[in-house]
Amino acid sequence: MPNYLNRVSLLPLVLVFACAAGDKSTQPPANETFAASPSDSLGARFPAPKSALTIDAKSEKSLDDLLADVSRSTGVVFSIDENTVRPMLRKAHVSISQPVTIETGSVYPWFESLLTQHGFYLASLTDAAPPLVAVYARNSPQSHVGSPPSLAVPADRIDFCRQHPALLVTTTVDLPHVDVRTLGNSLRGITGNDQAGMIMPAANTNTVVLSGTGQTIANLVDLLNRVESAAAQGGDWREALQVEVKKASAK
Repeated sequence: MPNYLNRVSLLPLVLVFACAAGDKSTQPPANETFAASPSDSLGARFPAPKSALTIDAKSEKSLDDLLADVSRSTGVVFSIDENTVRPMLRKAHVSISQPVTIETGSVYPWFESLLTQHGFYLASLTDAAPPLVAVYARNSPQSHVGSPPSLAVPADRIDFCRQHPALLVTTTVDLPHVDVRTLGNSLRGITGNDQAGMIMPAANTNTVVLSGTGQTIANLVDLLNRVESAAAQGGDWREALQVEVKKASAK
């Protein structure tokens, strides 16, 4: 472990991911082209959908079918392990109470929320056109050693994390009025379902590096900002943190 970084686990939960070398991908038709935006690397990785998604309540569309629909709409190519993850996607059906049409602005958060519900996660591999995103399953047999990549998201783009609840991301938060060295232990009171997170205080600074799924990180950043705000106004950051942890644990 590097001596300049003290790593503290947050929401400890072991995730087993599978993505073997023989991956097959879900991709848009060959005659479709999707241009990446050079001015926004995050937007280039997840281009705006071209069409809404329609799901019939009686169709019981599988997540594999839904991935294909999203790929055609956005141009994102999904890399899926054919032997481990693909069968799980085909078995997971989107059974809903009524037919819905998901407009373009809600396609990513809606579809990724369904992925997390069924124990799937995403990792952005490149922003080259067409962008490539890997699909991982928490409960699939382990087929390789190592962890999927986590996408670096600037501190001022937490809105991006909220739009991608299933995406593995990393960001930083500055907490000048908080002792970040003991922050991780205090946050262990937060529990999560099928989520993982990690907080890494940078030595001799009041900056922390957060890693986890988009929704987890967005919620955690909101929590830490409220703690920092209370501490900046003269309050005890530990007391403020206890209050926020209790609120989060009660949800």
